[in-house]
Amino acid sequence: IPETCPLDYEGDVDPYHPDSYTTVGSGRSLMGEMDMVQEMEHSHMHYVQSECNAMLDMATCVDWSLWFDTNNVTMSSEVKIPCGECVTLDAGPGQDMEGLTLEFEQGLNIVGKLVIPSGADIQLITKYVFVQGVLEMPPPPAGTPISSEDSGPKVKITLYGTEEVIFNPDEATENSHKGGEAVSAKAFVVAGGRVDVRALDPGCPGWVKLQSVTYGAALPNIALNKPATQS
Repeated sequence: IPETCPLDYEGDVDPYHPDSYTTVGSGRSLMGEMDMVQEMEHSHMHYVQSECNAMLDMATCVDWSLWFDTNNVTMSSEVKIPCGECVTLDAGPGQDMEGLTLEFEQGLNIVGKLVIPSGADIQLITKYVFVQGVLEMPPPPAGTPISSEDSGPKVKITLYGTEEVIFNPDEATENSHKGGEAVSAKAFVVAGGRVDVRALDPGCPGWVKLQSVTYGAALPNIALNKPATQS
């Protein structure tokens, strides 16, 4: 096992919404490597990729700090990246968004493309994440040390809320004719898009501890596919 692989991860309590939250990603130690998701099928609904995103991989990305007002870290309306557009969350060392916490009170809707670069240090707090385009987190350079809870850059996405969330396909997409779909609270929905998160050395074991943090007493941590030995 490469020396830069994380050996452990413990869930933590979100100080903003301790009564109801789910942590989706926390630094390189939790995100691991995820396969691309091309389509999502939910119940009777079937979503496809949209033509308006056909050139996304060649699109020039604009920094978040130029696209949105960086003085506003709590956004009261849904934050949407339009179809065909690419935005980079410029939260790397020395960049405008480094170390900030952004709260999306009405959710984050990625219809185009959002890139969170390796080395970014930021926390996103939101009621939901919709990925109708691309959410990309490229891998760090080989040999990059794994961040710990106390040091190093981390990307954390925290979902909160108890109200039912309704997903409505964006009108610019090929899925716009479909009606709304209830997706429960604290929803992370990939519909006609893909999540491309590659944040660990491919030689690292793919396991993480899960911890109950919603309502009542916490359940014991559960290790999934934990290696018998680590070195």
